[in-house]
Amino acid sequence: MALILIVEDELNVNLTLCEILKMEGFETDSAYNGEEALNKIQKRLPDAVILDIRMPVKNGWEVLSALKGGAQTKNIPVIIHSSLNQKEDFDKGFSLGACEYLTKPCDPVRLVAAVRQAINKG
Repeated sequence: MALILIVEDELNVNLTLCEILKMEGFETDSAYNGEEALNKIQKRLPDAVILDIRMPVKNGWEVLSALKGGAQTKNIPVIIHSSLNQKEDFDKGFSLGACEYLTKPCDPVRLVAAVRQAINKG
């Protein structure tokens, strides 16, 4: 079973994403800020990460840069899930190594499809 780490500081959004993915047969774990996410990833590498950008402690850009800069973590697919929806946000996400950029609120079918595609590529 693939492990998906959901990095989202809004509790209701985090829980909703977990439920959607669990119903589709994925194992999920949650982090509520960037530092917590990096700590969890050090303990157990997920098969994919769903990453918010605006978060306390470390933001999503910092987390994405850290993951893509690490020898152990550079190949983990990262799907950005953010309310930031300007062209420069998309460009920054992809230039830092995200495999997908979904804007909130995201259609659950699209979310699941993005996760499946990310895992199958990885």
